[in-house]
Amino acid sequence: MSILLQEQYIEIVLGKAHYALATQEVDKIIKMQTIFDVPDDNSYLRGFIYIRDKAIPVISLRGLFGMTDEVCTSATRIIIHKYRRESIGFIVDQVNKVSVYEDIQPVRDHVDSVKRAYCKGMTNRDGVLVGILNMNEIVTQA
Repeated sequence: MSILLQEQYIEIVLGKAHYALATQEVDKIIKMQTIFDVPDDNSYLRGFIYIRDKAIPVISLRGLFGMTDEVCTSATRIIIHKYRRESIGFIVDQVNKVSVYEDIQPVRDHVDSVKRAYCKGMTNRDGVLVGILNMNEIVTQA
């Protein structure tokens, strides 16, 4: 199969874990910026950012996955995902690269239930386990 026909993924890092999401699920990737807080009980909803005078909710993937809060660094990014004509931002620790994965397998049973619910597959890239995120499932559950 031609590499042009294969699905491409953006690989991200959360803590020590590697994940990927399909490039067509990403509208843009921006540097971390000021997030305006909202009163909410969700531990993963961080607030809103404004892009071109539009308020976009921002969710911490670390918080959603039950991980400790992120520490923002120069590598921290917000991935803007389009869902049903709405934009949603997701904070990630780092964006690595765009990859094509040859062998995506079903999620293994030993992966914890929270992460398993949000992954639609797993692959191995150079000895590193990469979870393929199901962004639509993440959005509907968040």
